Amino acid sequence: MISDKKKIDTVRHSAGKGRHRIFAEAKIIGNDVLVSVWGGTQPHIGSIAVSLPRPSLADPVDTSVTTSVFNFAGHKDDIITTMFAEKIAVNFNCKTVTTAGIHVENLKKKDLDLMLENAENLCLRLIEKMGKLN
Repeated sequence: MISDKKKIDTVRHSAGKGRHRIFAEAKIIGNDVLVSVWGGTQPHIGSIAVSLPRPSLADPVDTSVTTSVFNFAGHKDDIITTMFAEKIAVNFNCKTVTTAGIHVENLKKKDLDLMLENAENLCLRLIEKMGKLN
């Protein structure tokens, strides 16, 4: 459970530099979390992921998630939304909704690898900052 508070807390962080920089903001709304991730040269909303924690089917002692994803036509931001939604839902045992839209013009493989590394680091830092609110 993320919080027993009745107010809304907001956590923000960023990772990377220049056109590879991405941002995230998490709003802790009661026991739920709403996350926005954006960046690159043209921020937007390209994908939405919703994760709901549940007991693992393999071992009910462990927490797993069920995730539903919606991509807007032509977008591939689901990699990011799924990562954030699932990691946050498992870490805090809460419903999590994530939107993401990161666009870098003329993206090369090395750019994509760097963006994914930045996203992973950003997700972990955001979780760390959220944990300090409890």
